[in-house]
Amino acid sequence: MNELAKRYGSAVLTPDYSVSLWLDDLSKLWTQRVATGWAFAHWLRAGIDTFSARQEVGELYQAASEASGLAVKTLQNYVSIARKFPVERIPEGVDIGHANALLGLDEEAADYWLHKVTAEGMSVERLRKEVFSPGEPGVRMLSVPMHPEQMALAIIGKLDHNEVHQLIQELSHLLCLRSPGR
Repeated sequence: MNELAKRYGSAVLTPDYSVSLWLDDLSKLWTQRVATGWAFAHWLRAGIDTFSARQEVGELYQAASEASGLAVKTLQNYVSIARKFPVERIPEGVDIGHANALLGLDEEAADYWLHKVTAEGMSVERLRKEVFSPGEPGVRMLSVPMHPEQMALAIIGKLDHNEVHQLIQELSHLLCLRSPGR
């Protein structure tokens, strides 16, 4: 457990500690948590990009997984977020979870939602609900316009090689079933 968690995890406030001071500390801790997520994502991306010339990318992710305790897929997601949202594009108050919810959108749509997040103080959960509106039962539809090619890339970008191969096979099978000569 890190020192910060030890310090605050066992904290007992003294009677002379004011509510305003407690709230100020709480705000600072929250801000540090938000900043730490972004710092982690960008530091991870920098390492993967820098060291991939010297070492196999898969090995780098595995080493980073062992160092952080996070799954390789989780780390890959962090890198995707860092690549899509460079530091200069991150508005104040946007959590890395907000960016994660917007990964599949094009830059214009993502910027629209980032602006809404900051203007309305939107939670990650609310953002997810608003970006994806209910369609047919069991189907989620994007509530922002997206070209079919962008939609496909957004879906495929979240799949590993085997999942992409399986998806292509299933789509090919469906297309064969629907062709006029069958």
